[in-house]
Amino acid sequence: MSSTQLVATTLECLHGISRRGSEDATILLVLFSFLSLGEEVPRDLLVRGATPRSRWTMQGEMEHIDASTCDLSSDLSSLLSDPSRTENALRTSECSMDQEFACRIHEALSEEQTDFWRRQALIVAYRAIHWKYLEPSVQSIELFVPHLKHAVQAFDGSFECLPESTRVDLALTLIESFRFPTMEWKRFAVIQAKAAARGLNHSYLNSCIAQSQCILDRLAGNIDKAVDGLRHAVQYNTSPNVPRQMHSVAGQIAIQQCLNFIQVENISTAQQTLEDWEPINPPSLMEDTVLLRKQIMLGKSLRYQGRFEESRISLEKAFRIVNKRGVDTFDEDLSDLTCEMADTLRELHETGSAEDYLRIEMTRREHSSLPTRGLSALQLSLAEVMFVQGRFEEAVEICLEISHIQSNFNEAMCFWNIALQTIHKLPRTNGRTTRSIVSSISRCLYQLGHLEIMQSSLKQVQTLDELAKPDSVQHWIAGTQDWLGWLDRSDTDERSRL
Repeated sequence: MSSTQLVATTLECLHGISRRGSEDATILLVLFSFLSLGEEVPRDLLVRGATPRSRWTMQGEMEHIDASTCDLSSDLSSLLSDPSRTENALRTSECSMDQEFACRIHEALSEEQTDFWRRQALIVAYRAIHWKYLEPSVQSIELFVPHLKHAVQAFDGSFECLPESTRVDLALTLIESFRFPTMEWKRFAVIQAKAAARGLNHSYLNSCIAQSQCILDRLAGNIDKAVDGLRHAVQYNTSPNVPRQMHSVAGQIAIQQCLNFIQVENISTAQQTLEDWEPINPPSLMEDTVLLRKQIMLGKSLRYQGRFEESRISLEKAFRIVNKRGVDTFDEDLSDLTCEMADTLRELHETGSAEDYLRIEMTRREHSSLPTRGLSALQLSLAEVMFVQGRFEEAVEICLEISHIQSNFNEAMCFWNIALQTIHKLPRTNGRTTRSIVSSISRCLYQLGHLEIMQSSLKQVQTLDELAKPDSVQHWIAGTQDWLGWLDRSDTDERSRL
């Protein structure tokens, strides 16, 4: 049967179950019964699932794709894309969706109808997810995720019943959703994207999946596996005839390779990997998104090496890309970019400029639809700027140095020990950051009179000094050298008083 016939026969099957509700209300109830029960169904999810979505073209530009290309029923599309019609249907419905009512609906449907509505729910749920750089961030996106997860799980890893184009779009959207919080979700997104891509010969999709798997492996501390997973992800091609989409993927993979090298503190090779990729002029939108991330990573790695002026230049290039394409395109990257610039300026002792960058971005977010996303990182960076400026009372309490400066050494010890436990979970090996933490702990122990334990800590500092490598990350956490300088000065002052 056609989709129109399946909708019509569904209405016939459910006549009486939905009582006096309209046909539109019945259609919504059937759809809701295949989503996550007990979870709110945002109106944005319905509208976005049925209206055109932005996607990348082979030439790295944006195009709008209608829901009909993904096999969404025209009857459902016309209903969900009309907010006033949807609201009216919800008002006229006299049934609330729960497990019992969903079971009654499913029992009344034939196998063909059940498969049809299962597909429709999946299409609506996954198409509601926005793709980074192509669409503005969605305010209620955390409410979308349970429905996407439920709709995907309903297929039990078997997506072969979907058209190939829909499977590709679903898998790519799952990879887009990889950036959402929690490791559990990231693993789920990759596993399901692989299932949707099974048997498809799609180089772009396979490369995108490989990148996400690389991130998972790196986060798990399995660097060898992360490196191996990228070896055959894409063949780098400098030919001007290569599709811009695949050229952009080569740049994305270079960024992941760079992160792998940074993880083992091979900074020079990380930088060279980034420098080897350049956009084809004039850059497409997709290439500009890669170029922005490249400049951020270069800025970060140069700061790690103490090459602060070069870091500033790289980050300024990133800001020029933002100005060229517009802040809305890079909304999800601006917090990271601004914090990186503030960190570099702080190392250059230009704290006034660092504060200006941070406050401009915080003000922009206060007037956006997503004022809190990325705000905590900006606030912490601003607190660090205020610390360097000596404005301790204005600095937020989460800045761990505050307790130390105010001579609250018991509280400071607690926070430094938490920091030390956290740093031991990370695979960086040269110990410079660990040394800073241990030095701070030693200072606290001295002030608290625990001299024997302090001597043990100082021996650990000496061992960490011996482990340091010339090409290792020297400035992982911005401002560390200023903090150590403060410790040295305070020790000198203490000795002079004695």
